[in-house]
Amino acid sequence: MMPFSSSTRPGATSADRDGAGQHPSARAPRHSQDGGIVRHRSTAAGPLFVDPPPTWTAAQWLAVVGACGLPLLALTTRGGANTAYFVVLLSAVLGALTLGVARATDRTLPSLRPFWRPAWPLAVALGTPLAAVLWSQWLTGTWSGRPYDGMSRLMLAAPIAWWLCQVPERRLRLWAWACMAGAVLATWILWQSIPPWDTRPEPPYATAITFGNLCLLLGVFSALSLGWRLTRWRGEVVIKALAAGIGLYGSFLSQSRGGWLALPVIIGVLVLILNISWRRRAGVALLTIAGLGAAYVASPMVQDRVVLAVSELRDFQRGENLESSIGMRMQFWQASWEMFRDHPLTGVGSQNINAEFRERVAQGRMAELGATHNHSHNEVLWFMASWGAPGLLALLAVYLAPWWAFVRAARSADPDRATAGRLGVALVTGYASFGLTEAMFAITMNVAFYAGHVAILLALALPRRPAIAGGSS
Repeated sequence: MMPFSSSTRPGATSADRDGAGQHPSARAPRHSQDGGIVRHRSTAAGPLFVDPPPTWTAAQWLAVVGACGLPLLALTTRGGANTAYFVVLLSAVLGALTLGVARATDRTLPSLRPFWRPAWPLAVALGTPLAAVLWSQWLTGTWSGRPYDGMSRLMLAAPIAWWLCQVPERRLRLWAWACMAGAVLATWILWQSIPPWDTRPEPPYATAITFGNLCLLLGVFSALSLGWRLTRWRGEVVIKALAAGIGLYGSFLSQSRGGWLALPVIIGVLVLILNISWRRRAGVALLTIAGLGAAYVASPMVQDRVVLAVSELRDFQRGENLESSIGMRMQFWQASWEMFRDHPLTGVGSQNINAEFRERVAQGRMAELGATHNHSHNEVLWFMASWGAPGLLALLAVYLAPWWAFVRAARSADPDRATAGRLGVALVTGYASFGLTEAMFAITMNVAFYAGHVAILLALALPRRPAIAGGSS
């Protein structure tokens, strides 16, 4: 069953959203027993009020500001992703309070049960990392508040998704313009941060890896948003295509090899899940391979990065140059596996990873540079080392539960819903790919970016009832 959609018809089309096939309760106001008009309708994924209170409308616009701020500010302002995430969360709290006050004065207002009945599996899945942290700390008796910061943001993605379902889609799709602007501005910041003595950028905040990974996603988002027609302006397609190219160029500038590998993975997964012929799939695969080959041949920098990776791996195997990028990752991965092996049910706690690294440095089992790092540079091994087997299961749940919901939406006959589904698939697949060489969820801005976009794209991927007076303007 598609999460959040028990009150809606599977496969609803855009015409349904514009008014065709309305539920009887949406066609005409319903009268209460005392003859008054009930100014709402019962639905789990659509406007609840015919004439919404001012705080409801204000909360909707606040949600749009936060949703647009997430891709726009994530890489252009220090703390921008976290700020935007909390703006969306604040709007959800304001909306929930408005609904609570309305229900206190009018008990005929719809309950949230029709929403949560199909939604609870996804809500539970996104809450499992928090449960894994609590389990680990309870069994080990080692308490720290720091791990709860990021993991709680994942848990809150489900209630935020419910709230964003109350925001008119036309407003929420303004998010796509923010992705385009974010891709352009982030790439410009990367280009400006290249020092005269080097070719790799040194961004003022975050790392070149984070910038490159999120730039790539913003570029992919811009390309996939071609499935939505946001205006009647013919230049919209050109703007989206340019923003997509600039976002991918930002990934190129970052020299993040892990991000480069994610692009063909995202394309491959999208091709496999879409209902297209095998001939077209083969064509896309050949074009992707040709594009990657052309980038390699045309760019000495790409050739140097690939050759350097091979050289560093050989050096590590010989016990040389251990503080290289590849050499340190291999040591982090080996140490993380040992932590999991020694503590399979609880892990050592993410707050203790650095102490474990420092202990190995002191014992001569890790290069000195390892003492300055706090995570495993691999998402799976970081979760396993931090919280044991429950951590591994939690990470799989955080990936697979939203991914499956987005896959189902991507196969919808409704092009708007299918576009949102493809965007969601790209988000989850991208993060899973980045996680092979980076612990994305170890950094709160990356958690906020993921959790916020899961909520935004779920709200856009879900079929809704037609909007009615007062709730769709």
